[in-house]
Amino acid sequence: MQANNLRPFHYLALYFLFLMLFAWMLHGCSAEYHVKKAIKKGYEINVKIDTVKIPYLVNVKIKGKDTTLIRYKDSLIIQTQTEYLTRWKVRFDYKRFSDSLDQIRAMYADSLRNALRMQKTAVKRDIKIKRQETKTIQSENKNGFADSVKWIAVVLVLLIIAYLLFKYSPKTPEK
Repeated sequence: MQANNLRPFHYLALYFLFLMLFAWMLHGCSAEYHVKKAIKKGYEINVKIDTVKIPYLVNVKIKGKDTTLIRYKDSLIIQTQTEYLTRWKVRFDYKRFSDSLDQIRAMYADSLRNALRMQKTAVKRDIKIKRQETKTIQSENKNGFADSVKWIAVVLVLLIIAYLLFKYSPKTPEK
């Protein structure tokens, strides 16, 4: 009896399994993914737009006479041209480009090293010059007029304090 009760459940589970598999197969990869993958491998899309003038006839009355004029309409024709570069060509181009960069680096490696050394020494020299300038400015500020006025004021204050101490100090009786 239990086998008969489970049979509809098995069919339902099998139905959902096939439904999920079918949905998964329909979902798959997007076209955008495949285009990006092809572009990485060398696929190129070129859009070419041409303007074509199409003639048409127009009957016009000019001063009582029927005349036929030819006029033109512009129309755009859009053509997409696809070009596929093979993988070996793309690899060859990349390799040739990197080889040329390596040769240029080898040619200028010596001058680049010297330029870097010169740049480092110039930076060090600039730092030393700035330090010397700040030291001279500090020493000028120390020996300036304001510094001497400060010392004079300090000495005067000490002299006044000493005078007041001697003037108002308690006198000791002499024996």
